Amino acid sequence: MQDRLNFFEPWERSPANHENQLTRALLVVLRYCPIAHQAWLSLVDAAASSRLILHSLPRPTFDTQRAQILTSESQPKTNEPIKGISVLCAADASNEVQSAVLESDRGQVLDGVIRYGDDYVIVLESKLREFAPGMMDQVSNINLHGQPIQFDGPVRIISWRDVLASFTDLADQERRLVSGAEREILNDFLAFVDKNFPELGPFNTLERCAGEPSRVRRRLDVILNEVLGTDDTTLPGTHTSVKLARLEYESEKRLIELRLWPADTLEQARSFYT
Repeated sequence: MQDRLNFFEPWERSPANHENQLTRALLVVLRYCPIAHQAWLSLVDAAASSRLILHSLPRPTFDTQRAQILTSESQPKTNEPIKGISVLCAADASNEVQSAVLESDRGQVLDGVIRYGDDYVIVLESKLREFAPGMMDQVSNINLHGQPIQFDGPVRIISWRDVLASFTDLADQERRLVSGAEREILNDFLAFVDKNFPELGPFNTLERCAGEPSRVRRRLDVILNEVLGTDDTTLPGTHTSVKLARLEYESEKRLIELRLWPADTLEQARSFYT
């Protein structure tokens, strides 16, 4: 059977910026980096009263893009049902929406399945957009296919931005929370997200950019766009465009400069002051 979470297995059916690629990358990090796995479980915990402590749980197994929660060869050895947790990871979370998990007969493809022996199984649905109530259909209606799983609590809603912020803090070299292979895995994951999912903003503060020029410049573009209320920092004119403002980063001096152009030529003034 193909292990889709093995680093060396090809996974080329979807483009790099597809949400399935992000889900797979997250599961790889959880599989190989225990401290990141616990940080992720803590975010899941924050949406409910349960306590999920990685070192006290059975060794987890991972899978992605699967219709059934349990594989046929991994049914529980006891007659007790496995406790199920349904998790929605969207760009931003909502603490106001509460939805119970109901059994359904719908066709489904589960983005992620993490099983902790016969104790727990987490079903993960990933969305790149901001949270919307319509996202709840998939995570609150689960087809059990007759398998012994019991979803007691509500759907847990967490934020991709919180996940990325947590992983970024873990990878911070000055904190010395991780080292060696674990730190490289986290940094590779964050670089992958930064390149293919910039809207999620893993480096959403200048401090988290750690002085890396490309990250700082992308962050400055976001700041400038927020200030101007637009993604376009130019004002079209009859013959030219007026550049309103720019934030420049001098990496050697670690200096940020704000540069403004107040329409100081006649052609620019005609466009700007209209």
